[in-house]
Amino acid sequence: MASRLGPQGLTTRVIAVVIAVGSLAMATLWLRDHWPSRGQSVFCVIAGSVAVGSSSLVISSPMIGFLNGAIYVVLSVFIVCFHSLRLLAVTWSIAAVVLGVLFVRLISDDLAVAVCVLSVAVLLNVFVAFSCRTMIRLLQPNAGRDD
Repeated sequence: MASRLGPQGLTTRVIAVVIAVGSLAMATLWLRDHWPSRGQSVFCVIAGSVAVGSSSLVISSPMIGFLNGAIYVVLSVFIVCFHSLRLLAVTWSIAAVVLGVLFVRLISDDLAVAVCVLSVAVLLNVFVAFSCRTMIRLLQPNAGRDD
């Protein structure tokens, strides 16, 4: 928040603080002695997707927003490992809207950079998600036969 590339106005700074506090609250679900329920996990994924998107959009620099949007890769891996592809579609839909807004904001500076950054963000998410899904499918036949 002290950087000139971070949130600039009072409203965007308040949003950033709310996102940080909400993220810490969600993290406490995993700090307990047992994993959260499936419903709590789905809630955290959706809330996390919205939080990542919001935090990407309140940053004044669209390039830093795209960099922040790389967190969708982590969410995608978690969803692929523990949830359904429908939840991945929800997360990617939120990410598509966020990346689209950032793309439009970046076009005014440099179209070529905007196209390249958007391409990298999309390809990174798709490649990592499908790589993890493939790895899980390859390991699944041996899941019950390990020593």
